Amino acid sequence: MPHRSVRSWSDRRIAALLFVGAMAMYGFGNGRTSLWDRDEPRFAQPAKEMIAADTLYPWIVPHYNGEPFFHKPPWCYWQIAAAYKLLGVSEFAARFFSGLWAAGAVVLVFFFSRRWGHQAAIAAALATATALLTVVLAKLAIADATLLFFTLAAVFALWRIIEGGNSAANRFALWTALGIAGLIKGPAVLVVIVPLAIGFAIVDRDRSWLRRMGLAWGPALALAIALPWFVTADRFAEGALTERFVGYDIIQRILKPAEGHRGFPGYYVISGLIGLWPWSALLVPLGLTVWRLRSERVVRFAFCWLVAPTLVLELMATKMVHYWLPMVPAYALLLGLALQRWRSDWPAIWRRWVRPVQVAALLGYALLAAVICAASRNEHAGPLADAFLPAIPLLLLLPAALFLIRDPFRLVGGLAAVAALIAAVLSWTAATVEPYKLTHTAAVEMKQIGGPQALYALAGWDEESMIFYLHDGKQDVRIVAPDALAKLPPDTPVVAAVRADRLPAGGIEGFQEIARVNGYDYTRGKWRQVVILQRPGKGETSPSTTKASGAS
Repeated sequence: MPHRSVRSWSDRRIAALLFVGAMAMYGFGNGRTSLWDRDEPRFAQPAKEMIAADTLYPWIVPHYNGEPFFHKPPWCYWQIAAAYKLLGVSEFAARFFSGLWAAGAVVLVFFFSRRWGHQAAIAAALATATALLTVVLAKLAIADATLLFFTLAAVFALWRIIEGGNSAANRFALWTALGIAGLIKGPAVLVVIVPLAIGFAIVDRDRSWLRRMGLAWGPALALAIALPWFVTADRFAEGALTERFVGYDIIQRILKPAEGHRGFPGYYVISGLIGLWPWSALLVPLGLTVWRLRSERVVRFAFCWLVAPTLVLELMATKMVHYWLPMVPAYALLLGLALQRWRSDWPAIWRRWVRPVQVAALLGYALLAAVICAASRNEHAGPLADAFLPAIPLLLLLPAALFLIRDPFRLVGGLAAVAALIAAVLSWTAATVEPYKLTHTAAVEMKQIGGPQALYALAGWDEESMIFYLHDGKQDVRIVAPDALAKLPPDTPVVAAVRADRLPAGGIEGFQEIARVNGYDYTRGKWRQVVILQRPGKGETSPSTTKASGAS
């Protein structure tokens, strides 16, 4: 047996390789694509206004286009602002910390899983790192990848307590992680930790761990971390935080679909299988192995972690794919544990399940390739589907790996390598969508016309990324009805964007049409045309040309 210090050094090297590899995968190509509506600008813009402010007020009460904004607690706004300070205001900087925390989560999975064997730990970490849902959310400037890290810290601390660890450090780690998670996404972490704890308490014979959780003082510690900001910001904003965040983002999202995000029964089963790709190809043999290993305590724990929060999410009215991200490591952990069993039983398992798995992989490949090809010919989905066309040949490598690789751990490495390669290719080819993106194209056109001195306005059309690209950090973008454009300050040069179908037939008094921008409104799945209007300031002459730009 290797000396402990040797094993520790080996662990650190493996963890470092996992972290660097994950960071490279998550960061690659992030500066090539503009922000995706609607969520990315909702995080990137408040951070932009923070660093442009002359006071600390926007750091306490986040602002979006000059208005108090409580879409989420401030942690992610703060970290994006820090990235802006270090790297400059850019898409890459806005997305930087999502990749950082996601890579950290991969390392957490490795260190947590290594007690069941190095190969199991590496497999669990690779599956977590390269699952489709993890890769996508690690490359977006939103809260979920950050929340994943602290959710895992809480879950793993809970397991150490369950395992018999009576260390105060475990309890402190659990409640500290929950408190920080509250500053990231409010009580969202409780959707994972509470059902997990209740579910495991039901299936576990020994419930003495409940007394070791520190329930007498732990909630107070978590509240001491999160609550000061909530109280301070709500007081400064005169109750607006309670009204928006508690009333809408918590209560209404549970009872009603927010922003049209509704789903069918079993939504998270289907979206979860897609989000676990390519590892969902091993679902059937994994499920049978988990059933055989159900007497092992860690297997029951991981199963409760996978299933119990999913059931709670199914009961909520608002359904969004990224809510399921914290369950990806649970599946990955089960996969790592199953691989330990497969080492001895693999020949029998392979003979029994290789054909169904191979057929399922081929059918999945054929279906996905057909959907991408068909979508590329559709006028509504074409621009987005075109970015995926280069990945079709690479996708064939996945069923090829299932056909050619007979060792279970080499199979895991092969699937992870192919998934990472496909992620890299798609990260690069995603930029082919840029000429079609209506919001970014229109914003660039408006900035070229107006320059730094103009007042920018959006009339009848106000996608969030337009605010990010037009806002200089201090001067707000005006959101008005088309017929209210004429009422803007008369001495200030104005550049406005109006949806073509909402432009009054006679135009708008004082404004001249400068350009028409054609593009794809992917949040609504429609081609649109935006008319850019300009009103010169006092003493300026009116431009005399009209042009069309953008994809048609």
